Amino acid sequence: EWVFTTRAHPDRGVMYAPVALVMDFHHGWCPPVHVGMGESRPEHVWGNIPYQLGDYHIDQFFHWIFPGYLEFAYAINGRGCLTPTPFGDSFDVLLTNASLDVFKKYQAAVLLGEMPEDPDFAVTLEAFVRAGRTVVLCTRQMTGGLARLAGIEMKETDLEEHTSTSLVTGKSYRESDYLYDRVEAESAEVLAVNDAGHPLVCANRVGEGLVFVIT
Repeated sequence: EWVFTTRAHPDRGVMYAPVALVMDFHHGWCPPVHVGMGESRPEHVWGNIPYQLGDYHIDQFFHWIFPGYLEFAYAINGRGCLTPTPFGDSFDVLLTNASLDVFKKYQAAVLLGEMPEDPDFAVTLEAFVRAGRTVVLCTRQMTGGLARLAGIEMKETDLEEHTSTSLVTGKSYRESDYLYDRVEAESAEVLAVNDAGHPLVCANRVGEGLVFVIT
């Protein structure tokens, strides 16, 4: 029946995916599908290099937006492919060598994993956000030109806390223990802090767009 439906309606439009997940061109990351199969061996990139912090960042982000993604390659019933995600099918993955014309197809870009210094990508991302788009990055990704977009200054790394308070809503939360980097806001606005008063989330206006920094 679906064959006749598609024949009657050949123009199915363009899939709308407003958010780009951006990974370094040389990331080497691979989903740990063996974990989804119940194996306990370590996760690796490039076949034999153990996961680093940025690789776990990618993995955990996909767990959040695409629950069950590790079962993608092995699920007979399509559990991995046909997962009802919390945010719909609204994400594409780009690499840092994508052109500005490609980036302009998206409304927001979330940087995932390690971001080695790349002047060309920094120029592209700055033009992207200045045109009115949104960028989300972490303090550990503030390399080279990306640091200019953040509007904060790094002071100290790997501090520990377990609290957070939204300065937007006034709500406080007891978190699992986490590591964060202590920063000072320059042009950025602080949106969330912990009990030590240190920023956890900042927003910096760049041109017509916004850069959100997670510490």
